[in-house]
Amino acid sequence: MSWLSKGLKKAERAISNAIPHQHSADRRAANQAAKEQIDFYQKQKAEMEKESTRVENERNEQKEKINKKQIKSARRAYRAPGFLDEQSSGYNDTLG
Repeated sequence: MSWLSKGLKKAERAISNAIPHQHSADRRAANQAAKEQIDFYQKQKAEMEKESTRVENERNEQKEKINKKQIKSARRAYRAPGFLDEQSSGYNDTLG
């Protein structure tokens, strides 16, 4: 290196030390950290949505089971008006 290029390089280093700036390695590290945080957030969000749908499906299954039990119970308790059931059929044994 010539004395001129050495002198310019020293001046350049002195100026770069005096002026605050960010090195490309620091920028890459910051970008990588931000990318990792975004990826982690997206992963957690996907897991939360998956868990939410699973819980919602379980809740719907339980509601369906309860509704089926209620329907069965109502069907067992219900008596359709029959041939000999005078009270519910409105049967009247008087002529006329």
